[in-house]
Amino acid sequence: MGSNHAASFRTIYTADQIQKRVSDLAADISRTLGGGDLLCLVVLRGGIFFGADLIRQLKGFDRIDIDFVRLASYAGIKSSGDVKIRGHLPPVAGCNVLVIEDLIDTGHTLTVLHQALLGVGAQSVRYAVLVNKPHRRRKEFKADFVAFDLKEDAYLVGYGMDYENNYRALTHIAAVDKK
Repeated sequence: MGSNHAASFRTIYTADQIQKRVSDLAADISRTLGGGDLLCLVVLRGGIFFGADLIRQLKGFDRIDIDFVRLASYAGIKSSGDVKIRGHLPPVAGCNVLVIEDLIDTGHTLTVLHQALLGVGAQSVRYAVLVNKPHRRRKEFKADFVAFDLKEDAYLVGYGMDYENNYRALTHIAAVDKK
């Protein structure tokens, strides 16, 4: 669990800023997608806190189901470019799916997930993302609902995001400045 690397952190988004944006996003999602059933598919591990906070604030749906998917695309702090779905996708055939993800970086991971979900029969797939890094995009991918657009190139921790499997439980989001 410990880290051999010294790092310092710089706050990017405070806990209050995050909670305000999550509330705004939940209201927007409820207005846009409300009515009928919704399957919220939280991308683990980074999306766990964002997903929990967002889902509890969704309103106006007949039913909300929650499931999880685990994807692997990072080696250390760099995207490996090779996306793997760990385990099996939950049953999504005929479902309206809202994928809840902590971060869009290159867009490759969510492009692979999107193709996989449509391939197993999802009726529709929408994306709620905590932090969008549009300047890092390598694949054409646009999330439907975004809490924050980050302009700088920073590796983030907190609110579910980690650095070497540490710092997920921070209530704020910080940039890692490696020393």
